Amino acid sequence: MDVLAPLFEIAGILAFVAAGVFTRIGAALFLLPGLGERAVPVRIRLGAALALALLLAPIIAPMVEHSPDTVAALGLAILAEAVAGLIIGLAGLYRTLPFGELVGGEAVAEWSIARVAEVFAFGLSLALPFIAVGFVYNLALGALSRAMPQLLVMLVGVPLLVWLGVVTLYIVVPEVLAR
Repeated sequence: MDVLAPLFEIAGILAFVAAGVFTRIGAALFLLPGLGERAVPVRIRLGAALALALLLAPIIAPMVEHSPDTVAALGLAILAEAVAGLIIGLAGLYRTLPFGELVGGEAVAEWSIARVAEVFAFGLSLALPFIAVGFVYNLALGALSRAMPQLLVMLVGVPLLVWLGVVTLYIVVPEVLAR
């Protein structure tokens, strides 16, 4: 019987981690846009949470040293996972919020501010080249319109604007996404 003790310990940890991951992913999936809507049946949401939990549990299990010894510790760990899932509402969250730990308001605030700053910086870095191209384009068309008032500038300019937009997109997107 002593030979099977390590196997039972590993199975206990894996079951604990699977339950915790299911709780976190389930809470997150019920808040996600699309999957969290009433139009999606509850069985599909639960099935997706179960499938993700079964896929992620073996990956997360090495991060957990031991399963809880008491029912209260188990309940607290599951509660922590539910809170983490509700806070985040998406996957990729085990680096941000460690498994089985309750998070404080300060940590959530710092994480939220950092995510908003990242999204804003990403959007700005993606939009600035288009703003610059649009500014130069409108400046050039204004000068062309003053130089040749008879020319229908918009008739010539719209295809050029579309072409410049596609070229700018071709140049900018790989650079922005590489960061």
